[in-house]
Amino acid sequence: MKRLIAVFLVTLFLSGCATILKNKYAEVKIDSEPQGADVFVGKGRRAMRMGRTPVALQLYNKKPAYLTFKKEGYEDTTYIIRNRISHGWMLFSFLCAIGPAFIDGVSRNAYSLRETEVKVKLDPIAPQ
Repeated sequence: MKRLIAVFLVTLFLSGCATILKNKYAEVKIDSEPQGADVFVGKGRRAMRMGRTPVALQLYNKKPAYLTFKKEGYEDTTYIIRNRISHGWMLFSFLCAIGPAFIDGVSRNAYSLRETEVKVKLDPIAPQ
């Protein structure tokens, strides 16, 4: 029993609360006006097609999400979902101890995406 308690305490102090408990992904509902645009996630050549609007995607919380919308007859549009530190997780980590709060902040596990719904208006390509 003492060994179990010791393992628990070491785990608690060597990892943050958000690192252990928080989901690393967030569901984001994505739509466009008009609908039917292809949605690419990522930057530049590394962007991957993830679906067609409307779509719900699981996006990584630790860093901003770059979304590019492409539809024939419309300008490509890029939208960035920024992330932010989740104050609730940091407070929870501080209540556990200073160590977990530091781990959560440095590892970015206490971060969340700022938006869970995105709707982008696409501009038609101007006739030449």
